[in-house]
Amino acid sequence: MPLFLADPEAALKKLECHIHASLAKSFVDLQPIAAAMIAHNPLIEVTADHYQLTLNMGNEIELNGQVISLQALQSLALGNASM
Repeated sequence: MPLFLADPEAALKKLECHIHASLAKSFVDLQPIAAAMIAHNPLIEVTADHYQLTLNMGNEIELNGQVISLQALQSLALGNASM
């Protein structure tokens, strides 16, 4: 953990992480508060019938099929924390 605080980019080079989460819209939409939070989350991709998140971290960061920087990921995650 100290490496993440001191040099997050170097820490990512030592970490490999793959996350894929998918929730059916029919399930999420039954909970209006959860649906609103998820639908407007910049990390979540909305498809016709699912809300999904695919995050791969290692030598590079890929969010929902697009390579992004650590700073962009932090901005999306921290910007969403205030919701």
